[in-house]
Amino acid sequence: MWVLAIACSGPSAAPKPGVGSEGGVVTLGDGASLDLPAGAVSSSLRVETKVVSTRNATPPAGLELAGPVYAFTPHGTRFAEPAHLRIPERSGGTLYTLDDEQDTTWAPVEGVKLKAHIFEADVSHISLFAELAPTSTGGAAGAGGGHADEAGSGGAGNTGGAPPSDGIGGADDIGGATGSSSAGEGGVCSKPMCDPEPTQIVAASSYYCALFANHAVKCWGAYVPGFRDDAYQPRPADAPLVNITTTPGVSVSRLAAGYSHTCAVLSDGTVKCWGLTGSGRLGYGQEPPTDTDWPPSSVGTVNVTSNPDLKVTQVITAKNRTCVLLSDGTVKCWGQSPLGALGYGIEYGGLGYGSAFTIGDDETPSVMGAVSITNTPGVKVTQIVGGEDHNCALLSDGTVKCWGYPNYLGYGNDVWVGRDVLPSSVGSVSITTKPGVLATQLVAGATFTCALLSDASVHCWGTGEDGQLGLGDTETIGDNELPSSVPPVHVTDAPGVTVTKLFTGQSNPEGGQYVCARLSDMSLKCWGAGLQGKLGYGNEDDIGDDESPSAVGAVSVSTVPGVTVAQMAGSTCALLSNNTLQCWGGVWDPHCAGSGLPCSPSLPSALPAIPWW
Repeated sequence: MWVLAIACSGPSAAPKPGVGSEGGVVTLGDGASLDLPAGAVSSSLRVETKVVSTRNATPPAGLELAGPVYAFTPHGTRFAEPAHLRIPERSGGTLYTLDDEQDTTWAPVEGVKLKAHIFEADVSHISLFAELAPTSTGGAAGAGGGHADEAGSGGAGNTGGAPPSDGIGGADDIGGATGSSSAGEGGVCSKPMCDPEPTQIVAASSYYCALFANHAVKCWGAYVPGFRDDAYQPRPADAPLVNITTTPGVSVSRLAAGYSHTCAVLSDGTVKCWGLTGSGRLGYGQEPPTDTDWPPSSVGTVNVTSNPDLKVTQVITAKNRTCVLLSDGTVKCWGQSPLGALGYGIEYGGLGYGSAFTIGDDETPSVMGAVSITNTPGVKVTQIVGGEDHNCALLSDGTVKCWGYPNYLGYGNDVWVGRDVLPSSVGSVSITTKPGVLATQLVAGATFTCALLSDASVHCWGTGEDGQLGLGDTETIGDNELPSSVPPVHVTDAPGVTVTKLFTGQSNPEGGQYVCARLSDMSLKCWGAGLQGKLGYGNEDDIGDDESPSAVGAVSVSTVPGVTVAQMAGSTCALLSNNTLQCWGGVWDPHCAGSGLPCSPSLPSALPAIPWW
C-alpha cells in the first residue's frame, strides 16, 4: 500500500513548487487535485506533494482501503476559505477522513458528491482522505462503480436459468424491458421518473454501453448483444434499457465491453456476461444451442469461485476472454488464449494457469485457482487490464506484471509469460528508473500498454506502428529493451499541466491502437491511429508516429471539461461533466450513423451533444 502525501512547508524552507496564499490547483499524479482559493492559507505555507511507500492506518471493521491514502500535513491547519478536493473513485466505496496519522476513527466525508467516478468535496482543514470499500464479507461493487452501501451476501453464485446462446441477450424482450417504473431498490427508471445521471460509458468493437446512477444500462451501435438479431441502435435515445438482472435488491455496479461480449459486475459482487459465445469467454461452462436466444436476465451469474466470501470487484473483457479481480486481490481468467493471456501456464495458453488453453467452455471458472501473479507476501492486485493477447496487473506496491504475447509485455525478451512460465516466476516490468516513483493506473490497447506514474509521467510499451506509444516513432518497445530505457511520453508543454487519467480503445486491433489522456486543466489529448477521425483533430492523421503528442493541441471537445472517455474501432465518445455525451469519428458516430454515407472527420466541438433519452 502506498500513500500520496501533501505537505506544507514553513517560511524557512527553500522555495518549492506548489500553491500558497496566491491560490491555485495542486494536481496529483493519479488524478486527485486540491483547488485552493486565494488566501486559503497564509503566506508562510505552500502546498506540495510527495509519495511515500507505506501506511499503517487501519480501516473500521467491514471496510478496507480501496486506493491510496491522501495525507495533508501539518495536520489541523484550517483553510480561511474551503478548498475543493477531488479524489478518484476506484472500487465503488465511500470517501472517508482521518484528522491525523494518530487518529484511528475513520469518518465519512460530509457533503461529498460522486460524479463520473470522482469524489468531490469542499474541505475546511488539512486531514487524511481515503476511499473505503466493503471487505470480502460484503458485496463489493465493481471498481469505479456502485456505492459502499450496496453490500450483499452469498457467493459468486452458480449458473442458473437457461444456458447462454450464440448471442446472449438476443431475445427481443431484452433491451426493451426495464427493471421497475421507479428508482426503487435494485430497480431502474426512465427519464420521466428520475432523469438518472450517466456514470460510465464503455465501448466494444461496434457499440457503446452506458451505466446510469440509477443502475440502468443502455447500449447502442451495431451488432448490440441484448436485442433480437443484434439490432442496429444508432443513438442512445433510440435504444431501450438492457434487462440484466431481475433479482430483488441486486443492481448493476460496473460494466466492461470487449470485442464481442459485455459483462456487468453486480452489487452483490457477482458477474454476468452476454454476447458472442464460443471460446468459453462468457464462462457459463457450456455451449448452448445456436438457434436459441437468451436475454442476460434469464441466466444466472458466472460461477467464478466456490468461496462464498469472495466478491468480484472488477471485470475486463478482451478478445476471446474475460478476467475478474476478486476482493482478496487475486485474479481469475476464462475463455481462450493460446498465446498465454489467461496466465495459467502452457496448457491454458494466455490465461496464465499452465494447462489447456480454453476455460469456461465445458467447465466454470470456479474449478480453477487464481492466476499466480506474485509471490510477495502482502502484495495484491489492485487493477487489471487486457489487450488483444496480453493482460497486465497493477499491484498494491505500485509495480506491474504482464503476461501473454512476448512483444507486448515489456520484459525485453521473448519469454511467453503466462504460457511457458507463470507470471509469478518473473519480475515486475521495469517502467522507470526514478526511485520511489510508482505506477498508479494502467490502460491496455490491442498490442500495447501504458502506465500513469505517481510523478504524473506516462510510459508506454508494446507495438508502436500507429504512434500509440507516443514516442515520435513506430518502433516496438519492450521486445528487446526495457520500457525504462526510453523516455516518458511528452504529452504537453503547458506549464504546470499534467496527465491525470488515461483511456484506451478496446482490445481488437482496429479499435485499440490509440490513447487519450485527461489533463489537470481538464483538457483532452489523444494519440495513435487517427483512422476515421477518432483522435478528434478533424483529420485522419496518426499522432505520435513522427511527432510527440505535445506537438498538437488539445482535442476540441467543448467548453465543458471531459471527464470520461470510451473508444471503439472508429469513433470516440466523451462523457462530459454536465452529463452530456459528445462523440466523433467513424462510421458508428451517432451523428451520421444510418445516413448510408461515410462520416467525414470533424472537430468534436462542431458536433452537438447527443441526447440520452
